[in-house]
Amino acid sequence: MAGVQKSKDGVPQWDGDSASFQEYEETALQWEQSIAYHKRYLAGPRLVAELSGSAGKHVMGKRPEWLSYDGGVAHLLSHLRNCLGRPTIPELTEFLNRYFRQSRRRRFETMNQYITRKNEIYHRARQALSRVQSH
Repeated sequence: MAGVQKSKDGVPQWDGDSASFQEYEETALQWEQSIAYHKRYLAGPRLVAELSGSAGKHVMGKRPEWLSYDGGVAHLLSHLRNCLGRPTIPELTEFLNRYFRQSRRRRFETMNQYITRKNEIYHRARQALSRVQSH
């Protein structure tokens, strides 16, 4: 997994790929909690500034102050989740394929690293399955 990229200021970036949204959401929420409480109203606009690709199109044309409040990050993430639409089977298949076929132990990888990586892939597959099952 490539992982979510971050800007030089540490703000998570996302390009609109639905397969990486769950990781982006977790990273964005953790990043928001690292900001001082009295400055959290700025977190939403900073995340919007780092969106690119199809993710940027989902927020294009919005008023500048639509996320300038404490809780704006959660509102942004729910808006992006709704814009993704219904979860697709190929997203689930990609995670299952990654779990069963592409997660072999790497050369010189310790057992702890392998178990952690395999567990993360399993967790992502479970999340994708639960999103598909709800529809």
